[in-house]
Amino acid sequence: MQKVRVFVDSYRCKWCEACVVEMPEIFSYDEMTGKVAAIGEVVELTPALESTIVICPTKCIYVEEM
Repeated sequence: MQKVRVFVDSYRCKWCEACVVEMPEIFSYDEMTGKVAAIGEVVELTPALESTIVICPTKCIYVEEM
């Protein structure tokens, strides 16, 4: 599997909660910003993660290949 680091563009995030509901092991609510934050660790680019990226209504989730 491909290894990636996941990022969330906090300026585009509207806190719809879809990513947190789908993958709480990667995404969480950041009380400081009022937006979503992604864990900073390298993870596998799984079909579930790809699906979560696609369902984001503001397209603010992106990955960096490792």
